[in-house]
Amino acid sequence: MTPYYTAELGGERQGPFTAEQVAEMVRSGRITANTIFWSPGMPEWQRIAAFPMPAVEYNLVNATKAGLRRVVRFPGRSGRAEFWFFALAVFIFFIALILINISIANSAYFAIQENVYQLSFVFMAYCAVALLAAATRRLHDAGLTPLLLLFLLVPVVGPFGLAPFLAFPSQNTNNPHGSRPLYPEE
Repeated sequence: MTPYYTAELGGERQGPFTAEQVAEMVRSGRITANTIFWSPGMPEWQRIAAFPMPAVEYNLVNATKAGLRRVVRFPGRSGRAEFWFFALAVFIFFIALILINISIANSAYFAIQENVYQLSFVFMAYCAVALLAAATRRLHDAGLTPLLLLFLLVPVVGPFGLAPFLAFPSQNTNNPHGSRPLYPEE
């Protein structure tokens, strides 16, 4: 496998990196389409967007890791797969916490009941902020304004009014919110 070298991580040359390592750095948000790379046989350093890269695929695990790592990172862009897989993971977490809280409320473990409720509340708040950040990045990626998140203030139907906007395709060019994503458009 051809190694890749980067010039922008920490302002110094780092590497070599394999294509899989570069793909992981893309998933984690450590590098962007404007990061400069060089590979043996190339005459000069180039932006990574010019490299033939393997597709960065998001699944439930990768999207959850990316979403929880970027919990308060509202600027930037997130593709459809990353957002929807992360939203599914948050939904699964919420259901699991609700079931745990119900089972503890109906059991004899009253001593831990309050602690579990407090931990559940903290975790749900953390996930809610992470989901808002991911939705903001998703709207940025589609070239839309995050003010559309105000739909969430409308009781019951608000999320359904927001969902079509979150499903818009990504812009294939750079926009004011960042470089073109390095993952394929679904």
